Amino acid sequence: MALSEEALNPCCQSSLNRFLNSNRILVQRINNFRIAKLGQSADSRFLAIDDTILEHPYGMKIQGTGKYWDASKKRWIHGHNIVTSMAINNAEAEPIDIHVYLKEKDAELYNAVFRTKIDIACEIIRRRAKILNVIGVLFDSWYCCETVLQLCDELELHWYSELRANRIVFLPRNPDKFHVSEFARALPLEEFKNVELPDSWQKYKFMTERKVIIKGKQTKVRTIKLVILWDGKDNLESYKFLATNNLSATGIQVLEIHRLRWKIEEFHRDAKQNLGLADCMLRKYDGVVIHLLLVLLAYSALKRLLASTLKGIVNTIGECGRYLKRQFLERRYSDHTAIT
Repeated sequence: MALSEEALNPCCQSSLNRFLNSNRILVQRINNFRIAKLGQSADSRFLAIDDTILEHPYGMKIQGTGKYWDASKKRWIHGHNIVTSMAINNAEAEPIDIHVYLKEKDAELYNAVFRTKIDIACEIIRRRAKILNVIGVLFDSWYCCETVLQLCDELELHWYSELRANRIVFLPRNPDKFHVSEFARALPLEEFKNVELPDSWQKYKFMTERKVIIKGKQTKVRTIKLVILWDGKDNLESYKFLATNNLSATGIQVLEIHRLRWKIEEFHRDAKQNLGLADCMLRKYDGVVIHLLLVLLAYSALKRLLASTLKGIVNTIGECGRYLKRQFLERRYSDHTAIT
C-alpha cells in the first residue's frame, strides 16, 4: 500500500491490517477534530462536492466495490465510487469528507444505511455548511437536482453548477419550454460578447447571460442566472452552460467561482498519483473507509506544509512527499554514521 511503503520503518503487514480494520471511529474523530479547528476561522468558504471512481479491476472480493460507468473513460469499470467534499477560499483548499457510495444490496450486507450519492451530498452540506461558514456550494450537473437545490434554498446558500444540454428552461412570461442547448443556439449573435478566458476555458470566445426559470418535479419554480459560453462553432459541443441562484453575480463572477471546483479534481489526481487513494486492496469495508480517511488526512497535512514550512522549496504534493522522505533518510543516515 502506498502509505505504508513511504514509511521509513514499515510495520509488518498483519499489524497494519489490524490497525486499518479496527480503528474507524478513531480516524473519523481525528478528521472531525481537524474540521472543527478549521471552522474556528472566520473565513467564508465555498463547499465543492464531487465523486470519482477508484478502479480495482482485479479486486472482485473487496467489499464495497461494484461496476460503475466512468464518463471520462466512456466504459464500465470495477471499483469503489466515492463522494468527496472540499472547503475552498482564496487562501486554502481543504478536503473535508470522503464517503464510499454503496449500492443498496451492499449497504444491507455491511449493515449500513443505503444512501444515494444525492443523499450523501445533502448530508455533507447539512453537516458542514454552518461549521465552515459556507456561503456557496459548487457541484457538477449530476448534483444539480431538485433535492440539492431545495436544501441550498433552505440553508440560504448560493449554488453554482453546470447544466446539461438537455436541461429544460423557461423564459419569464413565456409558457414555452426549451432545452438549454436549443435556447442557446436560437439566441442572436449580437447577444454574445467577446471574452478572453484563462486556462482550459480559452476555447470559449463568446459569453452571454440570461435570467431563466427551471422547474422541479414538485413544480417548484426558481429563477436562476444562466451563463452561456460559446466557442463560435455550430455544434452542441461548442457550448458550456453554467447556472447559479445568485442573480446579482455577473457572468465573469459565476465563471470565476465555478472554476474553484477544479481544486477538488486536483485533490483526486494528487491523492491517486501520490498518496495511494486507489491502491487500497483491503477486503473489509471498514478497512477501506479508514484507508480513504488516512489519505485525506495525509493530503491535508502535506498541503499545510506546502503553505508554510516548505513554501518556496517544493511546489506539489508529490514533490513534498519525496522531499520529506529524502530529509528523513538523510537524517537517519547521518545519525547512523555518528553512532558508528
